[in-house]
Amino acid sequence: MKTGTVLTEFETRAADALRALPGRFSAIKLIELKCERHRGGGSAILARIEIHGHRHTLACALNSRGEPSRLGAAFRELQTSAALLAADAIPIVIAPYLSPESQALCKENKIGFLDFEGNARLTVGDFFIVMRSLPREAALQVSAATQSPPARAAADPLFPNALPNIPCKHVGPVGTVAVPAAG
Repeated sequence: MKTGTVLTEFETRAADALRALPGRFSAIKLIELKCERHRGGGSAILARIEIHGHRHTLACALNSRGEPSRLGAAFRELQTSAALLAADAIPIVIAPYLSPESQALCKENKIGFLDFEGNARLTVGDFFIVMRSLPREAALQVSAATQSPPARAAADPLFPNALPNIPCKHVGPVGTVAVPAAG
């Protein structure tokens, strides 16, 4: 993080979400994370990561709403930032919540996304990341049916609706894993 810069709560949560993402994958190493403010009042995060020895730059626009109507400005900001940073910078939108419509818009524009609900979609070189959480309505129905908070919320406060981690072990060629049977 850039020193001497006081981050807002939203910027801090966005940086934490981005910092947590590589922690979910052993192949990804976070090298540097910088938060920058633009003259127009917007914020961006620049992250440098390494995947299997190859370095990549993630240019992340922060969008406090994540509404499809407001993503156009974020896309323009990302295209400008990515062009200024490097030709190979990977554009990403970070928001508290991105609806399926907003996610589809990001996908159509070839922009990665990450939200605080546990949804993510990024293509970094040959590495493709997709994470999905329960839709908000389904999560509310499950929570109301059980009348107790989901166990996952305590285990992962950053992504309370994220799918559970399933322990896997390597058993064959790269990309092949064994998932323990439930029982």
